Amino acid sequence: MDENNFNTEYPQQNWNANSQQNWNNNQMYNNQGQQSSSAFVLGIISLITSLICCGGIVPIVLGIIGIINGKNDLAKNPDNSKAKTGVTLSIIGVSIGAIMMIVSIILSVTGFWEAIMYEFV
Repeated sequence: MDENNFNTEYPQQNWNANSQQNWNNNQMYNNQGQQSSSAFVLGIISLITSLICCGGIVPIVLGIIGIINGKNDLAKNPDNSKAKTGVTLSIIGVSIGAIMMIVSIILSVTGFWEAIMYEFV
């Protein structure tokens, strides 16, 4: 094997074209990794805020953004497990957040929330 040329089987033109294609594939992979990571992180934050903060608009908004990012990444790479997990966590966070918000609205409108607070205060 020649010391100056690492790959003697392919001509130099093919090596340049292959390296350009590999660089493009790596850039596409890196962008997909960012979307799947953001979907994963937003799904976790949405789930945590829906459980701790008793629902509200924050987990719903974060979960919807996580679902959009995860779906965009899954359209490009259907086998991405991090994007699938992010979408799943985001859907769970949005669901719990919406249920908790609806329950809070019902309790405050019916006056049952004040009765509960009066018992414990």
